[in-house]
Amino acid sequence: PLYSSAASDVYKRQVKLLRSLLQERISVSADSELKGVTIVDRLPSIIFVCGETGSGKTTIATAIKNLGYSYISVSDTMREMSSKPLKNRSELIDYGKELLSNDGGGELGDALRQKILASERSVIDGLRLPGVLQSLLGTFGVKAKVVYVVIDRDVQNERIKIELAAEENLGALTLQAVRASDKTFRVAEICEQADLILSGSGDPKTAVKRLSTI
Repeated sequence: PLYSSAASDVYKRQVKLLRSLLQERISVSADSELKGVTIVDRLPSIIFVCGETGSGKTTIATAIKNLGYSYISVSDTMREMSSKPLKNRSELIDYGKELLSNDGGGELGDALRQKILASERSVIDGLRLPGVLQSLLGTFGVKAKVVYVVIDRDVQNERIKIELAAEENLGALTLQAVRASDKTFRVAEICEQADLILSGSGDPKTAVKRLSTI
């Protein structure tokens, strides 16, 4: 075959990304189109905002939260689940690996499912396990949509360095360790499940408007 299976998957993902970023450059006059209808009315009731570390997920998730959505942080949910305090990002990553090895992250999925069911509208920030995401999408069906956030690699690295420099009790965590954790959790595979791909360096308000099209 002309392409291997792996190369074909990468090609499809790149095409999907390019199409999405091209659409982001198209200006849409939403004022007349949304007359009498709020943006929230057009948005999915459950939105998963995913992506690699430092891509800008939380910025977009916060913009959605500000529209009246219940904000669910996957990191905070993991901290609530842990039997011991998770003092830094390194311990959070280790706990994520533990959850993944125990039951593929099923316990985390159950905790998130209960939080989502408790709210009329929810934005879930930072789910990194594609298997857990697939399970939750199976539960909530068409009500749930997935947004995958991407960003230039150099900008991403600088953001991670800034976050690490600001964090207390850092432990042995490095930029390389953070990037390796994204690979361990297979975060990039979530791109295949995404309904929309957004740039993490753009205006979050523009991102929210684009959400109304999915």
